[in-house]
Amino acid sequence: MDLVLVVDFSTTTDPIVSFYKEMAQRLVSALKIGPHYTQVAVITFATVGRTRTKFNLKRFKTQAEVLKAIADLQSTGGTTAVGEGIRLGTEQSSVKEGARPGIATKVMIVFTDGWSNKGPDPEAMAKGAVAAGFELYSVSYTGKVDNGVQINDYTLESVAQDLKHKYTDQNYNQLIDRVRQRNAACL
Repeated sequence: MDLVLVVDFSTTTDPIVSFYKEMAQRLVSALKIGPHYTQVAVITFATVGRTRTKFNLKRFKTQAEVLKAIADLQSTGGTTAVGEGIRLGTEQSSVKEGARPGIATKVMIVFTDGWSNKGPDPEAMAKGAVAAGFELYSVSYTGKVDNGVQINDYTLESVAQDLKHKYTDQNYNQLIDRVRQRNAACL
């Protein structure tokens, strides 16, 4: 599997970035990571100019490396360009980035509160990701935190491939189980 994690590092998510990182690490911990199994890329987004590929699919070969890289991620703050994060995540379908077309299942998981106010339209970018062959999920954190914002369900629903692909911290273990089913060898 080629797994792309797209993580919202905008100012509105500052109170919950640690939860996104913890959820991403839980998922990676449940998967067999390596060149013949699951490869992981991480994209972080805030303002369009602060949307970055933190590491591509071919960068890390072990679970420990991926977990450390996620732990080391730092929030940048700024406005929110959900669509730009998805657009950059879709670029991970390129062989140049380490993708394995025709061999590996492509999965993208977008961790966000759903508030988007800059960059390309999230729904259009999500449709593009699905057209590029990604199975696309959205994940939000619903717990109460100081200075937290309410989630924007409309965007979370429009980013997910369909309503069965929309998750929160409350049912996240179900998503982990679903993704683990795709963790077969890619030889």
